[in-house]
Parts: sequence; structure tokens; C-alpha cells
Amino acid sequence: MMVTNEKFLVKAPFYCREEFDYAVDVVLGEFLGLGWERIVSDNDAIMITTSSGAQTLRLNDDFFRRIYKSPLTTASLPELPLQEMEVKLGNTGLNLVEHTVPVLYGKPGLRRQDQNINIEVDIFGSVFFMLSRYEEAVVKERDVHGRFPTKESVAYKGGFINRPLVDEYVEILWACLKALWPRVERKRRSYRLLLTHDVDHPFVAYGKSWAKILRNIGGDLVRRKELALPFNRIRCRMRNDPGIDPANTFGFLMDVSESYGVRSEFYFLVEHKVPLDGSSYSLKSMPITKLVADIHERGHRIGFHGSYSSFDRPEQIKMEFEQLVSVVSTRGINQETWGGRQHYLRFVNPITWQGWEDAGLDYDSTLGFPDTIGFRCGTCHEFNVFNIETKKKLHLRERPLVCMDVSLGNIDDPRTYSADLIERVVNVANLCKRFDGTFVLLWHNDHLITSAQRRLYCDIVESVI
Repeated sequence: MMVTNEKFLVKAPFYCREEFDYAVDVVLGEFLGLGWERIVSDNDAIMITTSSGAQTLRLNDDFFRRIYKSPLTTASLPELPLQEMEVKLGNTGLNLVEHTVPVLYGKPGLRRQDQNINIEVDIFGSVFFMLSRYEEAVVKERDVHGRFPTKESVAYKGGFINRPLVDEYVEILWACLKALWPRVERKRRSYRLLLTHDVDHPFVAYGKSWAKILRNIGGDLVRRKELALPFNRIRCRMRNDPGIDPANTFGFLMDVSESYGVRSEFYFLVEHKVPLDGSSYSLKSMPITKLVADIHERGHRIGFHGSYSSFDRPEQIKMEFEQLVSVVSTRGINQETWGGRQHYLRFVNPITWQGWEDAGLDYDSTLGFPDTIGFRCGTCHEFNVFNIETKKKLHLRERPLVCMDVSLGNIDDPRTYSADLIERVVNVANLCKRFDGTFVLLWHNDHLITSAQRRLYCDIVESVI
């Protein structure tokens, strides 16, 4: 019988060693906290055993065989429609969203015979496919912002966009390991709420032209139906006071976070080279330096927001991040770790990740869907990313974005607020709780300028905390 500190021996074919080792290290090492050692085998399958060799867990390696023959081609993508596998493994308390799981690679099948278990699903290959964002390097379609379209994803086409399939696969593997080696123990985790805020428009009246303010007032009356907001815009503009700007909701955001014992992260833009780069604010301006200092003094975090055009330009990512660190350091702010998110969730695989790695950033939280909530990477856990071109595991960690304010609908319209909307968010957050993961929420400061928006934000945070 296995003791908790004994290493698993993972026997696998010679091909795709870097990809396979990454997947096993994330699943066994990072997610489950188990020791393992790879052994090259002549078998056409993956075998997990121990030094005693009394028990064996056999897994499919369909994905790795495919990419060995046809790397980064459509032939290596999952075949649609996906098959479903019903999972039954005795009284193991298996933690799944539903009683069946979609099969990305391999085929349905899980059976036990004496001291051996055979899984026909390629768990490690499927995990690699989702975490590495393999399909985003294969599928060439892009939306108007150069982003991988949600509807082109296997998660969307396969109907599992709102379930963390990677985490379910890990649970299946864990149940099998526990069935064969009852004394093995996994790493303990706990649910976490991460509140993040992209600072695209720190102010919507301060420093703005009267023409722009008048256009926004039209939106206040027609779309937002907020009668007090036009007067607040005019008052801010006439007094030239950023402290009373309607979008200066940073104190409100920190108050909400502190009331629940969590801290917010605020991601600031450095460059404003194109109109889509938000308001053209300077990190060196007095209102922004004061804001940054206030955020830091209250115990919240400053983060990096890569500009619209930087996502496929590593040298620009590095330059912008160095500017951010340089400016905030003059205010005495020196964080041990740095992270953030690309503007408009623009991402190209693997250039963006490698750019963040080379710039010296520690974590990224770009990978969420721009038009819906869900699990783009198939997990609610953060993980080290993998460069599919250099075949190297990076220091950079991904904290997958699960929910963004604009993906919930037109939150400018007070009619958007509803119990059904909150229920959608809560359902996804409950899955993060179920798998002891992290619910990463993005809410922009300028999407809290109406009473309805602030009420919606407070209700969502209270419901998912």
C-alpha cells in the first residue's frame, strides 16, 4: 500500500516528452501535490504505478500521438460532436458537475479489474490541450479585435463552456489513484475570490471637453436613465475636481473589498497610442499618482494593463511594464510580484505569454471570454503556462478570468439588473467553490457610475464571496 511520500512512476512513450511532462507536472504535481517520476516505455499507453508495481493505472495517450504525427494542424483537434463518458467508480465520492463528461481525446471507458484501472480517456492530453490554449494556435479565425472567437472554441461547440472540464478530469484521475492507493493524500486548497479592475477610464468628466460631456449626458438620459448623473458630470467639469468625477469609484471598490476581507487589484494602462486605449491619462499626473498611492496605502495591489496594440509586440509589453514599475516606484511602491491583464483581452498564443514572461511579470489574467462568462482554460485554478513553440514551461502563471462585467450584457441599461443575471454568475462561482478554485471577477471602475450598477456589483460580490 502506498505511503503519502512515495513517488508515482509514470511510464510513457518517448514522443512529445516536453508536452507530456508539463501536463503530468501540472496535474500530479501542481494540482494534486503528488511526487512523480517519468520512465520512458515502449508501450503505446501511459502507465502509472509505484515501485512495488502491485497496482497499475493505465491511460490513453491519443492527443500526444496525434500531435507527434501532425503538430498544430486541424487534424490534431478534437473530433466533433464530442462523445460523452458516464463515470462510475464505486463509492469514491467523485466530484463532477454532471454524471457524464465530454471526451476530448481518446474514447469513453473506465473500468477496474482487480488491482488495475483502465481509463480510455486521454486525461493528460486533454488537460494539455485546454491549458496550453492549443486550439488558439491552430484555428485562424479572429474577431474584429484580433481575438480568438468564443464560438470557435471546442468548449463552446462541445457545450462545456460553463464547466471547468480540466478540474473534472483531475477529479476522475484522483478518484482512480485513491481507489488503487487508498493512503495517498492530495494537496488541500480553498476557494478564493479575486476582484480585479482594469483602469481604462479613471475619469469621465474631469479634463474632458464640454462636447464629450454633452454626448455622455445624452446617454445618461436615454440609456442609463440616471437623472443625477448629468449634474454630477457638469459639477465635476466646472470645479475641475477629479475627486468628484462619477467614474472615480476607486474608494467605493476598496470599501466593498475591505468589508469582506479581500483586496482588489487595479490594472493601469501606460500607453495610449490608439483611440481604443481608453482615456489618455498619464501615470505621472497628480490625480493618478495620488490614486496609486491611495490604493497601495490601503493594502490593495497595482497591476499592469497592456495597451491595445501591445499583445503581439513583446518589446512593447516590456517597455510599458518597465514604465509602470518605474513610475510607481517613485511613490515608494515596490511589490514582490506583478501581474495584470491585456487590454480588450487581446491574446495571441504563445507570443503574449512569452512577452509577459520576458518582461518579468509573474502572472496574467487575460484568458477569459470577452462575450460570456465561463472557463476558457477549462479550470478555475491558476497554473504555470506553456510555450507551444519553444516547448518550455514558463515561470509566468495564468489566473483565468471567469467573469467580466461587459460579458453580462448591457450594464449601462438598468433593466439588465435581474435575479437571473446574478444567478448566472453565482452558478459559475459555485463551481469555483466546488473545486476549491479562484473566482476571478473583472469590474471596470467606470461601470459603477449609476446607482443600479453599484447595486449590481455589491449584490454579485455578496453572492459569490
